[in-house]
Amino acid sequence: MQLATTSWYEQYLTRIEQELEILYELAKKARLKGLDPSFIPESRVTKDFAEMVEELVGPPKVSSRIRELGKKMDKYEMAFLVAEDIVHAKFWTY
Repeated sequence: MQLATTSWYEQYLTRIEQELEILYELAKKARLKGLDPSFIPESRVTKDFAEMVEELVGPPKVSSRIRELGKKMDKYEMAFLVAEDIVHAKFWTY
């Protein structure tokens, strides 16, 4: 669902995204120094809930299905349908 926003608010959101990207790049550089067990930051900046789910637990391309179902039903029903899709291997082929 797209919300109507003012240009000021759009600029504000754009600025936050830009700053997050700068901080993420800084975190990557810090991790490359080898002082942390992981060489990359654990989480990536995501645009919405669907992208976050795909990034954290997958499978690849599940975000588009989450967005599609999110327009039609509540999040609980959607979770079960996505789980069913995963069980039936609808996101990959063998």
